[in-house]
Amino acid sequence: TWYCSFSVGHTFFQHQAADVHLNPVVPTIIIYLMKLVIALMMYRSVDGTFADLVKTLESNPSICVWYTIPAACLAFYDVLSFTTLQRLSPAQYQILLHLRTVFIAFFWQVVMSKRLTAFQWSLLLTCIYAALVTERSSLQVMMADGLSAGMGPYLTLIVQYVFSVTGNLASK
Repeated sequence: TWYCSFSVGHTFFQHQAADVHLNPVVPTIIIYLMKLVIALMMYRSVDGTFADLVKTLESNPSICVWYTIPAACLAFYDVLSFTTLQRLSPAQYQILLHLRTVFIAFFWQVVMSKRLTAFQWSLLLTCIYAALVTERSSLQVMMADGLSAGMGPYLTLIVQYVFSVTGNLASK
């Protein structure tokens, strides 16, 4: 319940932020600094001291690179969410954004070499169909205007999908 409330509230606040002339990198940096502080507090309270953390990072510097890849992808994803919400309504954004789960599932089975069952595929296709039904008016406008003219608002969402899939798969 908390997650849903924060997620929906976050989306509406981002949509309202489209009217504010602020570079989307600024709130993203603030959010990621807050996430870093929370992660460091959690590390300190559960896993050890900061000296232990420094020793671990010094003994294995490649670990920073492997954690930086998904973090960078998801940070770019967050920056693009502000841009996408300038062009789409929050409801439309939420519906289309949840399609990323379908793309992640598809690429996950390729990357992780685990096949989905027929039942799982039918559920994924049902999700795609449900999203297309809710967005049929947008699809009709896109087809009437031509794909290149109608695709403009969705290009940043497509790039968001790429960063989300890459970031989520790289973190596994």
